[in-house]
Amino acid sequence: MENLALQCPHCSLRKANRTEATDPQTSDLVPLFSPLLDRWDEHFKLSADATLVGLSSSGRATIAALGLNETIPRFARLCQMTLGLL
Repeated sequence: MENLALQCPHCSLRKANRTEATDPQTSDLVPLFSPLLDRWDEHFKLSADATLVGLSSSGRATIAALGLNETIPRFARLCQMTLGLL
């Protein structure tokens, strides 16, 4: 139970059992962002249009591997932003 984190089905299905992914900027294999260990604001920036920007190699790799800027997750973030939840 101590290794569980809440995530949407889109992210969960994309992540599966992966712990590493390729940083699209450097092509290095890096650890994926861990919500239990890492600080969100050190790895990501949220843009006004709900797009996530990777601030670190792990952030960029996580965005790419989990498809975090695809239509459905971006729309979900935009809704959360509109409701003042983000």
